[in-house]
Order: sequence, then structure tokens, then C-alpha cells
Amino acid sequence: MDYYVTPIVRDLLKSFEKTEERWSFSHQQAGIYYYYYFHNIERSLTFLEEAFYHFDKSGDKEKVQEIGDWLSRVYYNYSMYGNAFVYARRVYEVLGDETKGHILNRLGLIYDLYGDYKQALIFYQKALAVCQKLGDKKNEGTTLNNMATISLAHGDYESALTYLEQSLKISRETGDKSGTSHTLHNMAIIAHEKGDIKKFMEYETTAYQMALDINDAMGIYNIDRQLGYALCQSGGEESKKQGIEMLQRSLHIGKAAGFPDTEVVEQILQSLGVEGE
Repeated sequence: MDYYVTPIVRDLLKSFEKTEERWSFSHQQAGIYYYYYFHNIERSLTFLEEAFYHFDKSGDKEKVQEIGDWLSRVYYNYSMYGNAFVYARRVYEVLGDETKGHILNRLGLIYDLYGDYKQALIFYQKALAVCQKLGDKKNEGTTLNNMATISLAHGDYESALTYLEQSLKISRETGDKSGTSHTLHNMAIIAHEKGDIKKFMEYETTAYQMALDINDAMGIYNIDRQLGYALCQSGGEESKKQGIEMLQRSLHIGKAAGFPDTEVVEQILQSLGVEGE
């Protein structure tokens, strides 16, 4: 009896014909096959996801971590957080304490986005331990910054400031402008909450210029929103006009990039009697 097989399966079977081994299905072989085609046919995620599945089944931890990292990063960057979580979480389930720090940090970010601060902090702490052990300063600074956001969410400004000062020191030492900008932005939020408007403006304007210099969309989105709202509340007509422009730009960037909480920016603009975009 003849059976129809897809070109992918047919090619896979042909690859077995070139060997003297018995024809037996191998997850490792299938993983290698799909991994190859990911890098050679229009870089389709489908092939890479197939490769991940088979390498996972074959127990190839190195490839599970490599591919899971890549997939979770791509999906996270495209705001497909559910997909990003699936792959990052599976890497952690397979690798455990061998999981790379930035993957643990990404898991923390996803939990953070969904409001599960307890789990977020657990993964941030795991990420911090790995980064410190390996001397990975850049990701150590990023993780400290993310831990500060958890403290901020709970109103613990002193702990948040401690994390941020450590992060700022690291980002400046490593020349990480993005990290420096994000840290200064978070420090500005604390200053604003404490009523220190002078420090707020100092931190936020410095952070904003850095974000513009490196074209950091997320940084510009966040600072436009925070600084724009503050300017609208300052009382001056010129400041209000500038603030509205920043809020509108924040909304435009946020919607284009699929960033979270754009509805908050819309609500602020509506409260000011202004159209969103």
C-alpha cells in the first residue's frame, strides 16, 4: 500500500537511506533536521519550534536552552507574552539551576507583566544569583532594576532605591546606556512619589535624552508618559502643551509596538480633553 508523505518527511526518510543504520525514528535526528531548515528556509519559526520539540524529547539540554531562549526572546519582543512564557518556562523545567540568567530574568518579567509579583521576584532572585556567580554585570544590573519595580509596586521605596543605585553603578561602569536610562527613570518615579520635583526632573530629563540617543522605544514610551503627565500637572500653559505632545507620542509608540498599558495613556489624555493621536 502506498502512503502520501509530506516533502519534509520524504526528505527526512531519504536522509536515512544514506546511512547504514536501521530506519527508526529519532527525535535527535528530527531536531537536527528542523534546526537546519530554520537556518536555510526563510527563517520560519515553525521549523525552529519543531526543532525545539524534538530536541526536548531527545533530552538535548543544550539545544533546548539555545532554541528556547531564542523563541522566548522573539515572542517577548513581539509582545506575544504567552508564547514567550511557554518556551522560557520549559527551558527552566529542563535546565533548572543551569538556566541562563537572562532567561530567568525574562520569566520574571512575564510574571511581572501579569501581576504575579511573588513569582516574578522569585525568578529575579534566581537570575541575580546566576549573574553574580558568572560575573555577568549587564544582566545583573538589568535584574536589579527589575527587582526595584517589585519594591516600587509595594511602596517600598527604600529597597527600590537600594536596588536602583546598585544597578546604576553597574550600568555606568559597563557603558550600558539603555540600562542607565531605565534606572534613572525608575529613580525619577521614586523622587516624584517623595515630592522631590527637582530630582524628578533631573533624573527624567537625563533618562529621556539617553533613550532618544539610542532610539529605545520602550524607554521613550515610559518616559513620555511619566514626564508628559507631570508637565501637564505643573500648571503652565507651555508645559501643558509640551506634556500633551509627549503623552500623544507615548500612545503612538505604545500602540505601534504593542506595549502594555496604552489604555492608561488614553485615559490621561481623555481626562485632559485631548484626542489620543
